[in-house]
Amino acid sequence: MPHKILVVDEMVDMLEIIAAIVQSAGYTVITAKEGSEVLRNAERDIPSLIVVDVFHSRRDWSAVFEALGKNPITKDIPILILTEKVGSFQPEQGFPLSASDYLTKPLSPEGLLQKIKTHLPAIEM
Repeated sequence: MPHKILVVDEMVDMLEIIAAIVQSAGYTVITAKEGSEVLRNAERDIPSLIVVDVFHSRRDWSAVFEALGKNPITKDIPILILTEKVGSFQPEQGFPLSASDYLTKPLSPEGLLQKIKTHLPAIEM
């Protein structure tokens, strides 16, 4: 069974683009546009990885990341942050504490998929 990836973006067009890239690599894609959806979908579907685009976000995602990290069901799910530049957040300051990695934009489909692969355990597909 392929890995499930939860793709999160407030902008529907970007959500669809990122989801299409991820799905084209054979992953099962789950999507969310807001915090409550992220928490609900992550707990229900237990994805192998969560990809969150914070580039144009109007939301402070730290409460969502904190809730994911405290939930016994979701606490071990890696989180990949997509951002404009590293300077828009400081990983060493813990934004978010539960983030496993980040990728700066603009991103290439190949770069995104390579970064995703680095955080997924090997499974038979």
